[in-house]
Amino acid sequence: MDCIQKSVPTSKPSKEVMSKEELERQKEKEIRNLILEVSFYLIFLALFLAMVFNSRDDRAFLYCDSVSLLLNKEHDVDKVNEGHHLWNWIENAFFPFMYATKDWNGRDLNGSSKTVITLTSYRVGPIRIRQHRLGN
Repeated sequence: MDCIQKSVPTSKPSKEVMSKEELERQKEKEIRNLILEVSFYLIFLALFLAMVFNSRDDRAFLYCDSVSLLLNKEHDVDKVNEGHHLWNWIENAFFPFMYATKDWNGRDLNGSSKTVITLTSYRVGPIRIRQHRLGN
């Protein structure tokens, strides 16, 4: 009967030790969740940046110049203070600027091309002007 090992009595851990271990386990879970969340965010950010820079136009630096040309034409947008001034500005400055009439080498564009002035985007529908109303 010597081959039977005697069982060593084990005592239950105290409540203090249990609460300490539970707190440590909770911290480990929080850290693991934080690492997972940061990892997924970084993956999302990498995919987003890859999509953005992949579809970027070579002439993207001209967008700022294009907008400034629109706003600094002879029909200055700062002079618009009445309704008929707005329509004059839209007809004489905005629409001619928004719709391209010639392509990159100077050939006339037909109506089926429907590109905007940058020649990189297509119009899907008419441009709509939306009024933004502020609530008091």
